[in-house]
Amino acid sequence: MIIWSREIADYMKKNIFILLSFPLILFLVFISVAHASTEDPNPLVKFLNDIEYSSRLKVEYDDNIFLKESDEEGDFRQVFTQSLTYKLPKDNYYFQWGYTGNYSYYNQEATGVLGHSANVLYSYRPFDKISIGIRDDFNWLQDSKITTTLSDRVLALGYVQNTPTLQVKYEVMPKMTVATEAYYQFLDVRSGSNDDYIDNKQTGVEGRINYDITPQILGFVGFEYDQIDFSQIDEKSAVSKRTFLGVTKKYKGIANITGEIGFVNTDMDHDKNVDDDNIDYKLDIETVFSIYTKLRMAFQYDIKRPSLRREYTQYNSRGALLSLNHVINPTTSVYFDYSYEKQHFNSSDKLIGQ
Repeated sequence: MIIWSREIADYMKKNIFILLSFPLILFLVFISVAHASTEDPNPLVKFLNDIEYSSRLKVEYDDNIFLKESDEEGDFRQVFTQSLTYKLPKDNYYFQWGYTGNYSYYNQEATGVLGHSANVLYSYRPFDKISIGIRDDFNWLQDSKITTTLSDRVLALGYVQNTPTLQVKYEVMPKMTVATEAYYQFLDVRSGSNDDYIDNKQTGVEGRINYDITPQILGFVGFEYDQIDFSQIDEKSAVSKRTFLGVTKKYKGIANITGEIGFVNTDMDHDKNVDDDNIDYKLDIETVFSIYTKLRMAFQYDIKRPSLRREYTQYNSRGALLSLNHVINPTTSVYFDYSYEKQHFNSSDKLIGQ
């Protein structure tokens, strides 16, 4: 259990480098003991040897620091990140767990934000053509006056989010694979004035069939079922069913291009809210000409998403993504990411009486 108080926060501001160095020093001590006893069959020593640790301290300037939903400012911040990863690969199964902690200190606002993320992954291949995977992702963000973007909301809040996922893949034949994925997401924000409109539980299932038409062309078709429930605001709960199909074209040594079209039907739980039909499009381009340089461009048009705003139930999203990553050497890489999104709210989505 982690207890976070104003006194601890003030202490961290005054002694930030000492505190941030402590986990690193502690870990180095463990590693020294482990390496000094490489011939010791002690399971604890072997476990410590298998843990990968990384630490990073960076200074950056961000001109999209939100202090309230209608305003944004620029500020310098120092971000200290520590990560632990443990991997256990075997012949027919694979296990991994990881933890990442982030502490961001904003200079102008003289405030810090603490966040944690953890994940557990287990995959098992009982037969050559069947694989089963289980994953759980957990995120925790401290309460802060620095706002957080959640879906279509920009709010000053902390939250807890947990998403367990189950995936099963079956190779029907060398050219055809069937994949099924089911997930459950729990989101709880610690803001009394907003949690009625944001706290939710989501359940989703996706089935997909991939078929190699030719060595350079992959076709796929599938179905998605998503249900979102707001425990105290039944007007916002909905069920979405999406059928999709697409194709991936592989240009050998150049790029992979994927196009997808989806047909969505949204059924609102509240009888007075209007149901909705929608068509969306996706395009993804990823280069494969180099293992050192990766360029990806993605476009999405008219994607229907559940809204976390009080007065809306759904919105349409149109977005673009550009990502460039280049590895200079085994320890240094440079990257550039840009994303853009435009959200459209239909007047018919207004909740009754609002």
